[in-house]
Amino acid sequence: ENLYSLKSDNRASALFTDVTYNFSDQWALTLGARYSAEEAYGIIDIEEFSNVLFATFLGVNANDFIKFDDSWNSFTPRVVLGYKPTDESKVYLSVAQGFKAGQVSPSSLSAVTVEPEEITAYELGYKISDPSYRFDVSAFYYDYKDMQMATYNGVAAIATNAATSSIYGAETQLYTLVGDSLTANIGLAYVRGEYDDYPTAPFWVGGTSELLPGESLKFFGQTFEAVERDAEGNQMQRSPKVTG
Repeated sequence: ENLYSLKSDNRASALFTDVTYNFSDQWALTLGARYSAEEAYGIIDIEEFSNVLFATFLGVNANDFIKFDDSWNSFTPRVVLGYKPTDESKVYLSVAQGFKAGQVSPSSLSAVTVEPEEITAYELGYKISDPSYRFDVSAFYYDYKDMQMATYNGVAAIATNAATSSIYGAETQLYTLVGDSLTANIGLAYVRGEYDDYPTAPFWVGGTSELLPGESLKFFGQTFEAVERDAEGNQMQRSPKVTG
């Protein structure tokens, strides 16, 4: 017997432009902008069944029908200043804003929508290209607002917002010809990401064990309970410090 059924629909539209003005043979300025509009709809249809515990967990009545929707829009500009010391190389500084629409996620069994995620990205880099090799190196800083997080409460997937978070780091990549038919591609990145403000982060606790958000549940005869803690200063999910 089906306890519930879920439906969701998303619609998006956008306008964008990107213009580059060359001050000289070496200096160039790029200006870009994007306007985005998104709508999301969700339905939770609670089927009638004898055991009402599930409906009680949702805070609704059995055989209930929940329909909810929300919409978001944003204007995100982009500025890039470029300098070419030679025809083969370029130094650039960019500042850009990004937008990830909010969510109405019926799979979380909740009519509460998740706020949009916003980012301001700063990047300073250098690139050089030759017929036999390409090399680039960059340093970056990403400032997130209302970062969207996915967790699990043991029953359903839960989407929430981390108030603020930031990532900074550097990366480099080298592509070169080793022989007539052999190439090598080498890359290395260092990333430091942490939550700047996340007072309602979900934690799992059981006995003396404590698990950070995103880690798998560990039973071993114990019952782990979901609680809220302040995750300020903790490393962000899916942000390994070194990759290569």
